[in-house]
Amino acid sequence: MRVGGDVSRRGGRVVRLGRAPPPDYTVYIATDPQLLQIVDDALDAAAQRAGDHLACYPGCAVCCFGPFPITAADAQRLRRGLESLKLTDLASASAITHRAEAARKLLSTAFPGDPNTGDLHANLDEAAFAARFPDLACPVLDPASGRCLLHEARPIACRLYGLPTRVDGADLPHCPLCFRRASQQEIEAARAIIDFPKPDSTLEAPLTVIAYAFHQELRP
Repeated sequence: MRVGGDVSRRGGRVVRLGRAPPPDYTVYIATDPQLLQIVDDALDAAAQRAGDHLACYPGCAVCCFGPFPITAADAQRLRRGLESLKLTDLASASAITHRAEAARKLLSTAFPGDPNTGDLHANLDEAAFAARFPDLACPVLDPASGRCLLHEARPIACRLYGLPTRVDGADLPHCPLCFRRASQQEIEAARAIIDFPKPDSTLEAPLTVIAYAFHQELRP
């Protein structure tokens, strides 16, 4: 997912083929705002330290191709974001829904889980899954502008991509387009350190992908 992994170039863009599996934050639906605060605060501070070494900019969509796991909390947040978008830009919201439907149809041909619900197998080979669909754009990506239409609601995996991070003690790499002229010392100085609180196992839910987030019911 957006937490590092191998990359390749296809059609002039970077495609992430194998991303590190997410830490066990699949259980945080009830505490999602607090979790996002932990992540965003750490990344905001790291971005300040990174300065010009961080090459991300609005419209850069190199990390928006290929399927990757998201959490139940991510899926719920995306659904809420889509409902909000419908109030201000119904055409864009409808386009997301249509792109998600097309993506589900494609993914169902080789879905490593239940293609009806979108639940991924617990033993998912993420690299193999992504390698089957390297050109599949995120349904939330606006094809015209290259911008994320639900940026405020984006999954934690998307938030983590770009900067070097250390999540629950595991070092995850930065985007290969960033820190190209940085020393290892500068990279480590910019690394975002994120430690998640111990999860409540009673809230566990299967991982899914973004295309299926809009195929599920919105919880109250």
